[in-house]
Amino acid sequence: METKELIDALNRAIADEWFAHYQYWAGAQVAAGPLEPRTSREFLQHAQDEYSHATTIAARVIALKGKPPISPRAWWVNHFCGYTPPLDPFVLTLLDQNIAGETCAIEFYTALSEKVQMSDPITYTMLQPILAKEKEHRNDLQEIRRAVAALMPRESDGQEM
Repeated sequence: METKELIDALNRAIADEWFAHYQYWAGAQVAAGPLEPRTSREFLQHAQDEYSHATTIAARVIALKGKPPISPRAWWVNHFCGYTPPLDPFVLTLLDQNIAGETCAIEFYTALSEKVQMSDPITYTMLQPILAKEKEHRNDLQEIRRAVAALMPRESDGQEM
């Protein structure tokens, strides 16, 4: 992988980490429904983690003599996974949106890791804890989603008892 191509990929990752940070933070502010306090706490923790990822990746971009994106407009132009505004504050909706975001991040970091594994051990080593944390985030969200779903009334299947 050429250095410019790597910097471009890492800048897409930075854009997505900033979007994820804001998406989690905003979701924590508006979340409503069953287990909202637990969901909001988890979102705020994940927001902090995403900020940390952006910071780590930006340091690698700088070490590669690149420039990280410095404006939200640049994030929008460079993203891979993007941003889904938390327009519906219901916790299941927010959880589903963030599970989809984490799944996208996992796919992105897995593919990027495979590309740099043999050619850039520094970037590869940097990506592994980020990838592990994204997987942990998805698992955390799926666990909360199952707990919320268990509290929801089940719709009748139309059969009489």
